[in-house]
Amino acid sequence: MNTITRQSEFVAASPSMTLNRGQTLETFVKGEEHASAYDSLRSFAESRGTVSGLRPHLAFLHGGPGLGKTHLLQAMAHCYIKTGVAVRIWRGEELVRAYVESGSMEQFTTTHLPHSGKAALLVDGLHHAVVVREFAEGLFSLLGSFIRRQCPVVITARTSPSALAKEHPELLSLCKGGLVVELPTLSFATRLAF
Repeated sequence: MNTITRQSEFVAASPSMTLNRGQTLETFVKGEEHASAYDSLRSFAESRGTVSGLRPHLAFLHGGPGLGKTHLLQAMAHCYIKTGVAVRIWRGEELVRAYVESGSMEQFTTTHLPHSGKAALLVDGLHHAVVVREFAEGLFSLLGSFIRRQCPVVITARTSPSALAKEHPELLSLCKGGLVVELPTLSFATRLAF
């Protein structure tokens, strides 16, 4: 099952993604380069996506490999679970696989996503999930429905929303007003801290 309901559970969130107990906000090595991003994401997570002045409920983290996107996504999942929010956390490629196996977006949402109550949807590697055009359109609609229900949505990708929007312009309207955070390359000193 893809729903993680208690922090004490170490449950597979999708066939390939497990909530890692060690990847919390407290264990993230932020360094000077990530201090601002870290503070913004912490506020977003602790407020369940209602940071003042932002379109509620959407955080989009982007940056190159090895910069901490997955760690921060996992850390945000821990924050939501602590407050009783059911978390669905997926790798982008697993979302596509589950969608293809379901046969339609309607069947996918019925089978794999919560439809009521407090819920958060976290997608690690959106750039993998948008390779199937039909799925991408449905996914953006799905993300929008979570946002309209005031459920937090957290997305990671290697590229920015504007770069992904070259193929998927609807992504820009989804991200407009949300928290978009770029994780810059880390200094050598920060990398040594790992």
